[in-house]
Amino acid sequence: MKKNIVNIIIVFLIIFIFINVFKIFIYFYNTNKSKETFENLSASVHNEPLENKEKPIDNDKNDNTEIDNINHMLEQNEDMLGWIYIDKTTIDYPVMNSDKYLYKDFNGNYSISGTPFVDKIPNINNGANINIIHGHNMNNGTMFNPLLNYLDEDFFNNHKNIKFYTKDTEKLYEVYAVISLDVSKPQDVKFYDKINIEDDEDFKKYIKEIDKKAILKSNNLLENKRDIIALSTCDNYKDENRIVVLAIEKKS
Repeated sequence: MKKNIVNIIIVFLIIFIFINVFKIFIYFYNTNKSKETFENLSASVHNEPLENKEKPIDNDKNDNTEIDNINHMLEQNEDMLGWIYIDKTTIDYPVMNSDKYLYKDFNGNYSISGTPFVDKIPNINNGANINIIHGHNMNNGTMFNPLLNYLDEDFFNNHKNIKFYTKDTEKLYEVYAVISLDVSKPQDVKFYDKINIEDDEDFKKYIKEIDKKAILKSNNLLENKRDIIALSTCDNYKDENRIVVLAIEKKS
């Protein structure tokens, strides 16, 4: 009788181990498949080999190759809002205009990595916009995982340039601050509600609130309203915590 109980326990342990090994295999298979999908999209946007993934932004580049390629992608998928690219990192992804891409790739197929997205679209004519872009913090270093590096002061100071492409448009942004939010707190959840800047006074008020929350921030004095992008991802410690990198449009 005792021997039978031991055998049953061993069988259950073997099944338990097999199921968990299978889950791990599926996780890595899906994340690697997602990584390959987005690397191919990136290569098609930049017309460059995959090995040049971490390339610097060429601010003197005058051709419209990337804009033309992104416009073509916008025609392929009407859910695409634009393309985000952070200088000298692996963040180089399409941005979708719906939270249904939380666990879908660009083509609408299931993906554990999802695709960066905005769940609220700014709509203001005479003011400025705040595009809050959400992305997963993946263990394999993809999606918005590199945002956590902005908690390091050297990284913060040396990775300031962000490009955000929309239809026929390429805008350059400069990282202004990195903040930490707890979405279990109502006052922090309110951050995600504001997507429009009405005027210069509203802009200065918004920047003042960011300054209060900032872990690291730029010393630039900002007075006039400008478009803002806020990139948000989970941190590695609590499910409720978010790391948000905010960047301000650079005026030429």
